[in-house]
Amino acid sequence: MSRNTSLKLLSLLIPIIIAWMTMVVINECMRAFTPAPVNQIKYGAIFSDEYFPDKCSWACHTSTKRCLKHHSGFPSVVREAIPPFYDAIIQALHKGSRGYRLTNIIYLVVLWPLLISMMLMKVYKNYKLIKSLT
Repeated sequence: MSRNTSLKLLSLLIPIIIAWMTMVVINECMRAFTPAPVNQIKYGAIFSDEYFPDKCSWACHTSTKRCLKHHSGFPSVVREAIPPFYDAIIQALHKGSRGYRLTNIIYLVVLWPLLISMMLMKVYKNYKLIKSLT
C-alpha cells in the first residue's frame, strides 16, 4: 500500500474512530456520575426504569407516548408525528435477523457514527473546496 493511499485511509478512519470514542467516553462519564438505580444495578443500567413527572427515564423508552406528552415540550402537531416513525424504527430493529439488541448495537454503535462521520467529512471537503475558490 502506498503512503498516499495509507494517508487517505487514515484520514477517513480517524473521524470515525473519534466519533465512536466520543460516544463511549460520554456514556462512561454518565455511568460514573449518575448513581445506579437500585432496581437496575445487576444490569449495569445508567438510568432508572421508574416514571418521573419532570424528566425522562428508561421508562420513556418503553412508553414513548407518555414521554412525548409529559417531557418533550413539543407542540401537539410534532408529538403526533413522531410515534409512527419511532414505531417503524423499533419494528425494523425487532425484525433484524440478529435480534433486537444486536441490531440496535449495529445501528447505534457502528452505522450511525459511520454515517455522521461521512457527512462531516463531506462538509469538510466542501468547505475546503469553497475556501479554495475564494
